[in-house]
Amino acid sequence: GSGPGATGPGPAPTPASAPAPFSPPRRILPALRRFGLVKSIIIIGISVIVVVTGSVIAVNGSRGPGGSMPVSGTAYVVSNGNGTVTPIRLATGTPGAPIPVGKDPVGIAIAPDGKTAYVTNSADNTVTPISLPADTPGAPIPVGKFPYQIAITPDGKTAYVINGNDHTVTPISLPAGTPGAPLHAGISPSAIAITPDGKTAYVTNYGVNSIDGT
Repeated sequence: GSGPGATGPGPAPTPASAPAPFSPPRRILPALRRFGLVKSIIIIGISVIVVVTGSVIAVNGSRGPGGSMPVSGTAYVVSNGNGTVTPIRLATGTPGAPIPVGKDPVGIAIAPDGKTAYVTNSADNTVTPISLPADTPGAPIPVGKFPYQIAITPDGKTAYVINGNDHTVTPISLPAGTPGAPLHAGISPSAIAITPDGKTAYVTNYGVNSIDGT
């Protein structure tokens, strides 16, 4: 600019650096492969889903520098073939003792407070709660036929379980651990997601290529 004391434009501001993309720590990948059928990693609090290959795990952990990846906490691996969930300590990649759940477990979700995981057991028509970090299974909660995936509201009060063979969604009151009346969905519901405000759940219906909102 011009005028007394003008020195010209200053240096351009340094743009904020973007967070580094997430990738699973290499030390945990061999442990994950041991359990097979690992389909996705859900990083709680970081909103990142990493598709690997095979079933489902949920990660309950804390952020690393810059919030780019969890460096502490535990991954919980659902092993469909042997009816267990195996904890893996992220800091070391070391698996713990398998936690017995129901028959043919499929889906898993962790409550927002990180204190409980819920596992759907597709052949038992139940959901098993697991107390964290003690990794202790609780009494199974009855739901519909072939419970597949599960989602929990942001306030941690209700879980919604999609029942593939009933074509329904079962709400579970988490404080009481009791199921409510099933909600009708489309044919062969296969996935569910809940909006951040907790007011709407969306269900994909594999049998009719549609999405329901409830």
